[in-house]
Amino acid sequence: MIVLAMAVAVCVAPVFAEEYSTGMDVLQRSSRKGRGKLVAAKLITGFSFTLLLGAVTFVTSLAMEICIYGSGSLDAPIQMMESLLLSSYPFTVGEMLLLLFFASEISLLVLAAVVMFCSARMNSSFGPVLVGVLLSLLSVVKEMIPSWMITLRKIASMLPGPFASCESLFDERFWKLGGIYLKSYEYVPVIYAIMILLFCGLAYRSFVRGKNVCT
Repeated sequence: MIVLAMAVAVCVAPVFAEEYSTGMDVLQRSSRKGRGKLVAAKLITGFSFTLLLGAVTFVTSLAMEICIYGSGSLDAPIQMMESLLLSSYPFTVGEMLLLLFFASEISLLVLAAVVMFCSARMNSSFGPVLVGVLLSLLSVVKEMIPSWMITLRKIASMLPGPFASCESLFDERFWKLGGIYLKSYEYVPVIYAIMILLFCGLAYRSFVRGKNVCT
């Protein structure tokens, strides 16, 4: 997941920043579709590439594991796996794989949204790439937090890297909202969706207005 996140950061960083470095941003904004459809096309391209790269990587990794360990049964309960032996979640292995795929994809989309926002605010691709790489490396933070700091570990598990793992998706320690106990795969995607929309809106506004923070 760390390597994949770095790859996404490197590939989507030039989406807006390259226009600044070549001086094409002023020309594009002055065109008839440069203040709407062009920006939307850039965002769609960045997210489409991210989804495709994530899907290809996930399927390739799964195929390699099947070749090495065998396919087993997708209808088997996840409790058949040693790491989830005591889990109370009523999922099958096939459902677990679908959840992991969804978690990895939406995690990458959040990363791509942040990187493209930085790309719309900076004059070169170096800054967005650096931000993306640092965000991808935050996945190791959770492992550095002591086990007795439960709340802090739960917050760290919401980061894009740790979230796309069995440990975070099927954590037995739920967030309590009133009288409702929320599982990570129920509330984290909602937070991510809001963040993606927010960063897309900010990136759109930054590029259309031509306000980049670095000179």
